[in-house]
Order: sequence, then structure tokens, then C-alpha cells
Amino acid sequence: MALVADGSYEKFPYKTNLYIILYENDEDLNYPSHWHSAIELIMPIKGNYEVKIKNKTYPLKENDILIIPPLDFHGINVPPDSKDGLRIILMVEPTILFSLPGISDSIIRQYNVNLITQEKMPDIHGDIKRLLLDCYNEYQIKDSYRMTAMYAKIIDIFVILSRYCERKLSRQDNIETNKRQDYVARLNCVFEYIDSHLTEKLTLEKMIEVAHYSKFHFERIFKVFTGKSFYQYLKEMRVHYAEPLLLNPKLTITEVALDSGFGRVGVFNRAFKEIKHCTPSEFRKTHNS
Repeated sequence: MALVADGSYEKFPYKTNLYIILYENDEDLNYPSHWHSAIELIMPIKGNYEVKIKNKTYPLKENDILIIPPLDFHGINVPPDSKDGLRIILMVEPTILFSLPGISDSIIRQYNVNLITQEKMPDIHGDIKRLLLDCYNEYQIKDSYRMTAMYAKIIDIFVILSRYCERKLSRQDNIETNKRQDYVARLNCVFEYIDSHLTEKLTLEKMIEVAHYSKFHFERIFKVFTGKSFYQYLKEMRVHYAEPLLLNPKLTITEVALDSGFGRVGVFNRAFKEIKHCTPSEFRKTHNS
């Protein structure tokens, strides 16, 4: 069953408070650019598929797995040779995941793990494929436990992704295993602190205190594991936090800026334009059109 978008915003009729929907899509239909608050996981079972996220097109072959972050514009196209194709589409409301310790929306965004294939990620592709198929099988079971079972498997998927990203980034700096575990444990405390105090005043000095590192050591390790400086990471997290606030027409741009942790609206506008390639006003207009 396909869920048709209402304008450019797609709203899903979740049937439980776990906010999960899974369906097998076999329809020969193209979907114009749209967005939604859910994380979307797509895996073709038969035939090919084509998904465009923002300005990048992802061609999917059988068993490829694509993860679409929440709020990102994307369109879907069925190639001519796959009119009788079949794909699993899993929708997950991100709040049920990102409230868990150690998992945040930056897993999807900062590491750019949109496309998972056997060729590019052989060490995790098989496990994630199996978990998606397990979710599909659980969804067919008509009992009161199927959603909880699916929830557990979805958490497993994102734990696998988290560990994969940490290993990948750690290898880039050739960090020894015991040191890497210590770095991860300390940085997880930092990430959890940022998530809990995102809209408050956060300084590099405070993060150094949380991590129990020297300034030089903290900046170096943080850059290795995230690929960016602390302040760049903080800016991106605050911009992402501001996105759903901008969808509320009752809030002014200035109110959104202040509510997202930016001290001045000018700073917010520049940061938003740098990261989203549009102004907050343009983002609001596009998503509310």
C-alpha cells in the first residue's frame, strides 16, 4: 500500500504509540518531491528503484538499503524496467530513537550513511538487510507484540550504524582499540550533554570539562570522530533543531533563532544559509507551501 502525499507534506496514520509503519510497495507510481517527519528506510526486493534526495539521485538495485533523514525533500521514481518491482518501505518517527542514550539524529546526518550496499558496506549490509526482513515478517504477525518486536530490531539497525561509523572514523586516525573505547565513552558523555543543553549557552571550555581532556586533546579527538570542530557541530545541531520550529507559522524567525540557542537572528540566518543552502524564510515558505 502506498501512502499518497498531501501537497508536499506526507502525514502517516500511525496506529500505535510506537510510531512505526511498514508496507510493501509494488505500485508503478512515481512520487513527486515531498517531505515528512519520519525516517524512511527503503529496500527493493525485486527490480530497481530511484530516489532523489535534495539534489542527489540514488539508484537502488535489489537489496540496496537507503535511509532518508527526516524533513529532507525527496522524490521517488520507478524505472521502466521495474514496473512489476517490489520494495519494503519502513517509516519510523525519529523521536522514538533519538531519545535513547547514545543515539542521535547526527548518526544519519553527520556520517552521510544514506546508502548501504553489499559492495560499499559488506560488514554491515547483511545484518541490516536481515533486520529489515525480520521487521517485515513481524509486521505480518497479527498480535499485540509485533510492534515491540519491530522496535527492538529498528534499534539494532541504528546501533549497527553507530558502531560502523565510529569504527570507520577511528580507522582514519589509526587509534588503538583501548584508546578508541575510552574516546567513545567520553565523547558519548559530550554528545549527551549537548543534546540535553542544546538551546542553552555551550562553550568549548564546558565540553572540555565534561570530557576531562585538555583543550588540544579534546579538539583533536572531536575532529577525528565527527569530522568537524565542536562549534561547527553545535551550529549544525542547532540548525537541525530549528527546522521543525520553522514549520510553526506562529513563531517568528527571531523566536525560532532564540529558541534554538542562537543569540542573534543574524547569526542564525547565516548559519542556516551555510548549512541548508537557503534562508530560514525560504525554508519555511518551501515546506509550508
